[in-house]
Formats: sequence, structure tokens, C-alpha cells
Amino acid sequence: DAVQVGGAFLGGAASGVPCSIWELCMIQQQRFGGSTLGTPARIVQEYGAAAIGRGITTTIGREAMFTMSMLGVTPLIQEKLVESSGMEKNAALAAGSLTGALLAGVATHPLDTIKSCMQGDLGRKKYDGIVQTGRSLATEYGVVQGQGAL
Repeated sequence: DAVQVGGAFLGGAASGVPCSIWELCMIQQQRFGGSTLGTPARIVQEYGAAAIGRGITTTIGREAMFTMSMLGVTPLIQEKLVESSGMEKNAALAAGSLTGALLAGVATHPLDTIKSCMQGDLGRKKYDGIVQTGRSLATEYGVVQGQGAL
């Protein structure tokens, strides 16, 4: 069980590194235009090489939690429901999937909102670090409504 859940967590964490860079470029392209190769070059030129890593921690956390929930927790719940209650396999899969999706959504949406705000503000005019961005969103929009800040 720990290997399955832990492996899913680590696999998701590993995918967070390239996802962060791709999403940073996508957000910057949405805001300012630019080409696939020109956007990262502009980011480095204007903000330095370290800017490419902006939001990487929250992306790794988001991807790790999502993958752990969907590929680690979901099949584990399905297996336990079938074993302990004799629930039909597909019904147990549905219950596991819904539970995994709820866990994934609750765990990942705040991280994704914080990440997106930080990646959209490379100059750090409004959103600086993870904690400051989270507090700023909660203050401005409320904890629940902060999810719709974008």
C-alpha cells in the first residue's frame, strides 16, 4: 500500500518540474504573446534564469498530490472496499474514484491558484512568495472564493 501510494506521489512530483516550466511559458504567452522558444528566452532576459523556476514548488506539490490521489489512493480504496464489504468491483472503483477526486481537488486547487498567480506576476508586483501569495488571495477574495481569483 505504501509503495503504491508513495510511488504515485513521487511520480507526480517528478512530473511537476517540466509541468511548471511549460505552464509558466503558457501563462506568459497568454498575457504577453510570444512564440514557443521566444517566451522562455524573454523570461530569462527580463527576469533572470531563476524566473524559469517560479512556481515550481507548488507545481511539484500539486502534481504529487493529484497523482497520489488518483493513481495511489483510488485503487487502494477500491481494493479495500471489495475485500472488506464484498462490494462489486466497478461500484468500488466508482467510490474510490470519487473519493480520490475529492481528495485531489481539495489538495491541489489552492496550490494551483497560488502557482498561477505567481507565474503571471514575474515582476512580483502583487504576488511574491508562496505564503504571501496565499495570504493575499485569502485576504482579497476569501478562502473559498480565492480559488476563482484567476
